[in-house]
Amino acid sequence: LLYLSLLSFTAFTIWATLLKYNPVGKVAVYNFVIPVSTALLSALLLGENVFQLKYLAALLLLTAGIILVYRQPSISRKES
Repeated sequence: LLYLSLLSFTAFTIWATLLKYNPVGKVAVYNFVIPVSTALLSALLLGENVFQLKYLAALLLLTAGIILVYRQPSISRKES
């Protein structure tokens, strides 16, 4: 319980500090890193096997979602 409390405290402190000095739109993308870091910490600390095809597929879908949401729209205009 102490470990989880420390992790939550650290995460919210970092989040609040990031929001203090940066716009929300630029910081929000880091919320997508939470599932990835959780899976890696589980593999490291609990000895879970996260190197499976379904986790690779989930990582690729997560990455594709980040790219789709945060890409800059290209403006193409025909000049006449």
